Amino acid sequence: MTQPLSPVQLESLRAQLAKGARRSSEDLQQRHATGSRLSVDALSLCPLADFPRGAVCDEGDLVAGAVARFEGRASGTALLAVDPADALAWVRGGAPTEDPIARYLELAERVLVGCLGTLAAGIRAPVALAQPVLVEDSVVGILLGTHAPSDTLVLSVQLTLEGTGLRVPVFLYALVDAKLLTLLADAGGDDEAVAGA
Repeated sequence: MTQPLSPVQLESLRAQLAKGARRSSEDLQQRHATGSRLSVDALSLCPLADFPRGAVCDEGDLVAGAVARFEGRASGTALLAVDPADALAWVRGGAPTEDPIARYLELAERVLVGCLGTLAAGIRAPVALAQPVLVEDSVVGILLGTHAPSDTLVLSVQLTLEGTGLRVPVFLYALVDAKLLTLLADAGGDDEAVAGA
């Protein structure tokens, strides 16, 4: 498989996502009782047709997937995937809630907004993120269920989420067009450019 981005472009994406993870962390710490810190551990890129071979991927048969479309100049589908037990532990680590699913989707949305917002800001392309919905399936099943063309690129990011008594892997996936991803990799934004629903 030919790598669509150079090592320099991949490192630029990683740096931008790390900045987005820090923004998400700040947002989560204000909203979540125990706080949450995110760090970027690994990043990979491949066409959907080749996924998950050679990709950073949650290997579980079932994830709690927060799936959201993002629209604008930068458009595509984003997925935040967490092991269901870890997702529940994350939610329970914060303020008491009667609706853990809604709370999980709220927290997942803040991660998506922070990370995608940093990328979109680099090309001065504000986008709107739809409200995430919960999909419980494998990562492969969720991504194929979007019916995106097989040549769509999958940006896969492994993060570590840390809070009080909590340290779990979190996976972020974005299905994007190759030309758009090149623009994102060549840019470096400072301002958040994704608005939640």
